[in-house]
Amino acid sequence: MTDLTPDQISMYNAGFWARRNCIRLQASKFSFADHEYQIEPMCGVWNGTDIVKPRRKCIMKATQGGFTEIEVLDSLHGMINHLLP
Repeated sequence: MTDLTPDQISMYNAGFWARRNCIRLQASKFSFADHEYQIEPMCGVWNGTDIVKPRRKCIMKATQGGFTEIEVLDSLHGMINHLLP
């Protein structure tokens, strides 16, 4: 098992980064509470050696799903950590 520091995890995992830095969205801090389905699209998947994020996402968007917020956070995280081209 790989021992990663919270800073290393935050660099590649947007969900962990948002929770760790207490990012505020509208009136409250970001949370996966009642939105557990957002974890995989936002954080990627652990493949045993690395966190793998898909190159493309396909989401059937509906109202009040929170996908706009997670895409904004994911993009912001990618820009801050120089993960986006």
